[in-house]
Amino acid sequence: MGCARKPPSARTILDILDAEQELLDSQISLVRSQRDEIVADFEVLSAIGRLTARDLNLPVEVYDPEVDYLKVSNTWFDLGEPLGSQD
Repeated sequence: MGCARKPPSARTILDILDAEQELLDSQISLVRSQRDEIVADFEVLSAIGRLTARDLNLPVEVYDPEVDYLKVSNTWFDLGEPLGSQD
């Protein structure tokens, strides 16, 4: 004859459920802390002026204000082509 298994008590089941909930809460806390660390890193980069597409090596065209200035420096209110750009 096989050995009959004793069913777990209600107290044991509650202990297991409490432990699983505590584990889940700890995992959530860890993820929130990791997120807060990343956000803080970006806030520091922003505060020191290093949160730019160039500094982050993003695959985008970087805006150059000097090039734009040279395009419009001889125009009035950017209403047309620059004065020296006639071909």
